[in-house]
Amino acid sequence: MNRFALYAVRKGLGFEVEERSVGVYTSWRGLSLAVPGEETTSDYRATPRGRDVPPEELAEAVPDYPACPHFVVDYRFWGEHSDFGRTNLIRQTAVTASTLRLYLSDRHMSLVNVTPEAEERFLKAFPSFEGGLYEDWEDLIAELSVDRIILLDPNAEEELDENEIREDTVFVLGGIVDENMRGWTAKLAPGIPCDVERRRITLKGSIIGVPDRINALVEALSRVIVEGEPLERAILRVQSPRFARRRLSRELRRLDRLTEEELRRLREVVNLPKREILLEARRRGIELKVDLQDG
Repeated sequence: MNRFALYAVRKGLGFEVEERSVGVYTSWRGLSLAVPGEETTSDYRATPRGRDVPPEELAEAVPDYPACPHFVVDYRFWGEHSDFGRTNLIRQTAVTASTLRLYLSDRHMSLVNVTPEAEERFLKAFPSFEGGLYEDWEDLIAELSVDRIILLDPNAEEELDENEIREDTVFVLGGIVDENMRGWTAKLAPGIPCDVERRRITLKGSIIGVPDRINALVEALSRVIVEGEPLERAILRVQSPRFARRRLSRELRRLDRLTEEELRRLREVVNLPKREILLEARRRGIELKVDLQDG
């Protein structure tokens, strides 16, 4: 629904009254997006004319750049990446901008330390981007008008607190995707001209099982901000099978039998079907003391 509203603004569409038979496709914040059907009747339809709710009125509801909370992807180590890593970084960043349109808008996002090559490749992947593109941090900090940011770093000593997420916070993601560059995120802090507070995102106290893809992290934080979800539940919702299996392996190593209570605890940190969890436990020779029915 949010994506459709942003589309209407970009295309200069408004809404006018029209009653026709429709079926509700999806809902968001009390509004419904409908498609042809027979369930109910519509109140408005999108149209370039937009007599009843004109495009100008819709545009006023979309925040100006820069909007807060704000997500910044730092491209400082663009040149250190492999060719595959640079392509992967562009892909993750473009998906992040697209994901934000489900919850907020790409005006809540900036890229910094962007080289001409990186900018060209990103805009080719996501030509409608309405966020910020900056060559250095000085201009971005001036635009954001902040004196404190949070650098998301899996190696940070302090965990990210949900109260920090719900504030109008600026979050920095490292833009570091090559495997041989693990641990480089901390190197970003000295180059940011404001107070930098490093935070790690955890799942029941551990970073194992927490996705490291930029778009997944931004989606989890957006779910907390917009939907009001607890952080750990949001992480579980965006956890891919690869990261879930990594966490499952860690958890099963300490078990010699799997009870219903242990299974419940596992499913709080592992987004996998019950059947897969039980099969992996059995493969490891763990005694099963649970209901073997799927669920």
